[in-house]
Amino acid sequence: MLTPSWDKTARLWDLQGKEIAKFQGHESWVISASFSADGQRILIASLDMTGQVVSIYAWNVESLEQLLARGCRWLHNYLIYAPNLSDSDRQLCKKK
Repeated sequence: MLTPSWDKTARLWDLQGKEIAKFQGHESWVISASFSADGQRILIASLDMTGQVVSIYAWNVESLEQLLARGCRWLHNYLIYAPNLSDSDRQLCKKK
C-alpha cells in the first residue's frame, strides 16, 4: 500500500502494515501517491499553503526481478515450514 501524508512524506507498506520505504524531500504536504500505469514508478504530488500543486515527483520502483527476489527472501521459512502447502507451492522460489 502506498500512502500520502501531511508530514511531507509518502510511505510504502507491506500487507502486515510494516513500512517498506519512506519517500522524503517534498516541500509541503503530500496529497497524492500512486503507482504509474506501467508499475515502474511511484508518482507523488504535494501542495503549497494556497492549495496549488507545486511539485510532482517520480520515484523509480525496483525491477520485477528485484521485487520477486525480496519477496522470496521474506517467504523463505514459510515455504519450508507451512503445514498445508503443496510440493509445487513449496518450490515457488526455487531457481530453475
